[in-house]
Amino acid sequence: LAPGDGSDGFVGASDLASLDLGAQLVVLSGCRTAEGAVLTGEGVQGLTAPLLEAGARSVLATRWAIGDRDAAAMVDRFYAAMATGRTAVDALQQAARSAMAAGLRPRVWGAFTLVGDPGVELALRRP
Repeated sequence: LAPGDGSDGFVGASDLASLDLGAQLVVLSGCRTAEGAVLTGEGVQGLTAPLLEAGARSVLATRWAIGDRDAAAMVDRFYAAMATGRTAVDALQQAARSAMAAGLRPRVWGAFTLVGDPGVELALRRP
């Protein structure tokens, strides 16, 4: 984030974990947002774990770097599928199938992973 008011702008895991999100779903479309360090007995600790700790039921994140346009295309497909009443895991699968049909490379649609509750549903409407 932008630095200022005595802050360096860096948001760390403890900052995220201290939030009171109460969110059903958090989407992180930036590069490698599902990465982290493997801690014995804890699993992978990166951005997803503190968001779950802060109250998100599920987090959609990426495992490797992908381009901005490709990420936006996948997130759009994901939300379109969520808007049809699918669960988060079903929406991600539908988004991947749609991306494959559109000719997007596996490197794009395979980058996304869902962490947390796969059964999250959102009340979304298509514009």
